[in-house]
Amino acid sequence: VGVLGIEDPLKSGVKESVAELRNLGFKHIVMLTGDSARTAARIASEAGIDEFQADLLPEDKFAYVDRVKSEGRCVAMVGDGVNDSPALGRADVGLAMGGGSDIAKEVADIILSDTDLQAVVRLRKMSQGLVSRLNGSYSKVMITNYHAANLVASAQCFDDFVQPQQHQGLFATKESLSNTMGALTDAHYFHGNSFFLIPDAVLILDY
Repeated sequence: VGVLGIEDPLKSGVKESVAELRNLGFKHIVMLTGDSARTAARIASEAGIDEFQADLLPEDKFAYVDRVKSEGRCVAMVGDGVNDSPALGRADVGLAMGGGSDIAKEVADIILSDTDLQAVVRLRKMSQGLVSRLNGSYSKVMITNYHAANLVASAQCFDDFVQPQQHQGLFATKESLSNTMGALTDAHYFHGNSFFLIPDAVLILDY
């Protein structure tokens, strides 16, 4: 008589990655899985995940994402399988692992080159760094544009003392700065509304 024990172990680095993602601003991390509730509870506990949903079919994962979005929350879904595709497509941002199925990559907004959660950690850090630089550049352009506008206004008041070509140069500078500011405003708006920059977003992981 023999006993065969089978266990689905926690993947290496998952616990550390979840902790890093939490420190990077994700306050609610959820695991959706087709595994049994018993297995899901153990994995979630070991990984430090806030919530889990077990015994799910593809349509159940989609329904979960849809419900969370209907509550007004921003959602990202990380997955790699065919059964994750509907939820990936419904999330605000769908992230497909590099080793995932073709359909998951097709519907995802972002395809990660690696197959572990550290790829999500790196993407989060890069996003935060990008927005930090955008915010700095945006502020500098606003200040410069303000002073350029004052220069142009002064030039208009003292036309007799400004050569025509110099006057035109001031207007060209103002226009150039305005265009630059507009471009940075658009970039700031786009990145400011992406999932990775919104605090208290829900991060959903497939297991």
